[in-house]
Amino acid sequence: MRRSEAFSHLNLFVFGLMIIVCAAWFNVGYHHPDEHFQILEPAAFKLGKGSEVDLPWELHERIRPGLQPLMAYGMVRALDVTGLYDPFWQAFILRLISGVAAFSLYYQYSKRHIITFSRQESTRWLVIAICFLWFVPYVSSRFSSENWGAISFFLGVMILLRQNSKAFHLTIAGLLFGLSFWFRFQMGFALTGLAAWLLFVRKMPFSGLLWLASGGLTAMFIGIYADFWLYGEFVITPINYFIANITYNRAAEWGVAPWWYYFSEYLISAAPPLSVALALLAVPGFWALRKNVLAWVFVPFCLVHMAVGHKELRFLFPMVLPYLIFVVNGAGIFVDKFALKRWHRLVLGLCLVVNTGLLTFRIFAPAHDAVLYLRFLHKYARDNNKPVLLVSEKDDPFVQVGMCMNFYKPKNINTLILKDLEFTESEITGSSPKEFLVFHQKAGLDLQVRGYKKTRLYSLFPDWFSHINFNNWLERSNISSVWLFKRE
Repeated sequence: MRRSEAFSHLNLFVFGLMIIVCAAWFNVGYHHPDEHFQILEPAAFKLGKGSEVDLPWELHERIRPGLQPLMAYGMVRALDVTGLYDPFWQAFILRLISGVAAFSLYYQYSKRHIITFSRQESTRWLVIAICFLWFVPYVSSRFSSENWGAISFFLGVMILLRQNSKAFHLTIAGLLFGLSFWFRFQMGFALTGLAAWLLFVRKMPFSGLLWLASGGLTAMFIGIYADFWLYGEFVITPINYFIANITYNRAAEWGVAPWWYYFSEYLISAAPPLSVALALLAVPGFWALRKNVLAWVFVPFCLVHMAVGHKELRFLFPMVLPYLIFVVNGAGIFVDKFALKRWHRLVLGLCLVVNTGLLTFRIFAPAHDAVLYLRFLHKYARDNNKPVLLVSEKDDPFVQVGMCMNFYKPKNINTLILKDLEFTESEITGSSPKEFLVFHQKAGLDLQVRGYKKTRLYSLFPDWFSHINFNNWLERSNISSVWLFKRE
């Protein structure tokens, strides 16, 4: 690599890290409830927050691995020792570590000779895609099983393919492959493709397979220990998971979709025409790399997910890295075979505009905006350092999708849930509180309590926005707000 190219790569790497830091900071909350309730809530329970009743059914059925909750538990305990008790800062650190680990790993794939691209410039294009393709920073900064399964697996692939791999390297690679399975059991589909590639393409000697297996066996003991730590008894969660979701088909209770679901969902969710262009480039890029290990793990992983009835687009998130590599390789093939025409440039320009807008939004928007209200309530309760009465209409803001978010809930908040906010004065003032908070699921609050002055404390929109209340639209909006009622 020339010195100028190395400098350019370094600039891109630094800029990419800045994007990851921003994504980790602003993307508060979760992409899917499993990211929180299957990982952070079990860790919170082991930290003494909440009760076992609050945990999701998967934990009661002993089908979720304990490895990632153990990671979260260890990190939170370490941060507690340093005096960083704020759970929102702790969640940010977990997202930041995830993002830096994923981004650094993906960046290494552009530097190491794992892929033989069709064009020399493709390595730089890969770095650009990792940094700027709108969904990559967001997916990379999630402390989710999909992300950590991918990090562990593809780090193992990188170590496996290094030149002059010795027994130690193969053992570490096997350990990482095993851990990827214990992060997310569905990584077993990718492991099946990897095993086939090692046997039929690379034709690894038996001694090498033994070293890989020894690392995988070590990972199995680590996974079983993590499960014992979480459940307090010896369980084999992969078997329980198979029985629950395959034998008894529990996963189908959350809905089933046809085999072509992922094609249509991806094309819509990844934003056309950008999604269409990426898919069209990925096809020749994949075919040119069909003997590469990434193709061999990509195919069985996707095919099995297409065959399983319950489908969600996030299930394919672990394959973001090989998909990007196929796209970049396909772009090189396209440039080699076709002269760029005017309509090509117009499509490229449109894709850049779409990507820039989505990247900006996805970096700075919360993953789940309800958590922003919880962050405010947590800060208010911490700063007041006294019991806080929180009145809410119908739903507890610390309860999402029917489960309590004990990881974020302060001990000094007492929640009073009312059927509606047309409460009588005695319901609130029976204990004569000097002040109380009201969480309302609308931006405006047409409520007065005798003897109390009302002040809006927090909403996703600034205060001046509430003055633009034509035809009382704020009361019909789905923008929540937090109000302070204080004795006059």
